[in-house]
Parts: sequence; C-alpha cells; structure tokens
Amino acid sequence: MTRKQGNVLLAVLIGSALAAVILSLIPALPWLLFPLKAGHQPLSYPDGVKFYPSSEGQIVETSWTADDWDHPGPCPLTVHLPRGDFSVAELTLDRLRREGWTEQEAGLGIDVFAPGGVVECHFRNGA
Repeated sequence: MTRKQGNVLLAVLIGSALAAVILSLIPALPWLLFPLKAGHQPLSYPDGVKFYPSSEGQIVETSWTADDWDHPGPCPLTVHLPRGDFSVAELTLDRLRREGWTEQEAGLGIDVFAPGGVVECHFRNGA
C-alpha cells in the first residue's frame, strides 16, 4: 500500500466515524438546540399545596396532598366552577356525587371528576 492510498483510507475511516457520530446526534438535536427552560418546577407552598406550570410558565395544575393520608384535615383549596364555588366544607365525596361528578376507583381511593373533566379530586378510602 502506498502512502497516498493509506492517506485516502485514513480519510475514509475518519469521515465514516464522523458521519456516525453526527447521525447519532440527530435525534437529540431538538434538545441540544432548545433545552428545557429552568424554573418550570412545581411551586410548592406550606400544607402540601403545589402549582404546576406549563413550559410557557402558565399554571395548568394545582394539587394538595395531605401530610397524613389517614387524617388529612380540611382541604385548603377552594374550587371555582361556573355552577358555583366549592369551599372546604363542600369538597366532600357525597356533595360532588350529588353535583354529577363522575368517579373511578384509583389505588386506595376514588378519583372524582367534575363535568368536563377540568377538576379532579381524590378521596382515600372513600373519605
């Protein structure tokens, strides 16, 4: 093999390796060019209340998780709906059933969904 043939072979091997590396990066290109923005973590407040922002920074979900599932205490949230508000005293499984919310068993409890599915409440052990 001449020196010129060796250089051509080396150039082909380097080109092939470089092409393989570039092709392997193509699926990750969107994340490399547009990484997720920092600051879109849930906003956590006392008593287990969290607000979840979208990638644009708008709040799209709110949740409350009691510290003690067996003795949760009153929910600190008020739900505002077109038919009226649900205060702490009114956020009960029986009341939501009477208002036409649909329910589905979920783990140790029941998920209850507002008409239209905009609001969901979870009751552990039906309480």
